[in-house]
Amino acid sequence: MRKLFAFFLVAILFSCNVSDDGTNFDVVKLGVEPGKPIASASVNIPFQIPLTYSRPSSCHFTDGFIILDEDIENNTFTFALAATFIQEENCETLVTEKSQISFPFVAKNTGNFKFLFWKGEDENGLDEFLTIEVTVK
Repeated sequence: MRKLFAFFLVAILFSCNVSDDGTNFDVVKLGVEPGKPIASASVNIPFQIPLTYSRPSSCHFTDGFIILDEDIENNTFTFALAATFIQEENCETLVTEKSQISFPFVAKNTGNFKFLFWKGEDENGLDEFLTIEVTVK
């Protein structure tokens, strides 16, 4: 019985193929710029915050938004647009390509909401944020 167990254990361990296809990638933040402003929104009704961004290269692909910080008590939320950067040798720089993206949100209460979106770093390497304020009625 032990030999049979050992045989199956060896067969299982050596039958797996753990190969790496060699694709390396990183998740990076992309800076955003304001889109069309929103005057107000309503409770429990989804609204969109329009933003624009630039893909730095043909190897950057947007992945949606990541939350960096939230202060629910003060209705303040900080986000960044996430992108996957696939590390390949044939990446092309995309200088002029601007794309639009919308940030969806549903407010659960009334009040003034403050959304901070990462827009890049200043000359000292400190994060800068685009601030958008929305009144929810």
